Amino acid sequence: FTYRSILGQGVHVVQLSDTENGVILPDSVINTSYPMNVAQLPVPSASSQWSVNTVINAFGDIYEEVQTQRWGAEIDFTVGGCSFRGIPGKVRYASDGFQIDEEIMFLPDLGMSLLMSYDDSESDKDTFTYVEARTTQ
Repeated sequence: FTYRSILGQGVHVVQLSDTENGVILPDSVINTSYPMNVAQLPVPSASSQWSVNTVINAFGDIYEEVQTQRWGAEIDFTVGGCSFRGIPGKVRYASDGFQIDEEIMFLPDLGMSLLMSYDDSESDKDTFTYVEARTTQ
């Protein structure tokens, strides 16, 4: 199976799910509700931070989660032979007794982000390396 992420403004997790052969597995869907419309979520900017209280609907449970984002200074970020403006970020998702820390790279010119690392404190930290960038039609 593969993963599917819907991101508001290219960075805010709106929905996560697993897919198999391109079809969403309904039992895997996790939805995040923000206190504003997705179009009103902030676009990351260099050297900024943002925190928000959200509501998560996952696997039949509904719970509150605090998301905190911290953005660093803009850098040049290279994938394969392509260079992009990048804003490195650290995002923390915290709820009752559980915490996830992610490092992400927001690419303002593309309006999207890449997950660089994932640490849920229950297993080893996962780190991701991107080796190629391609356009598709």
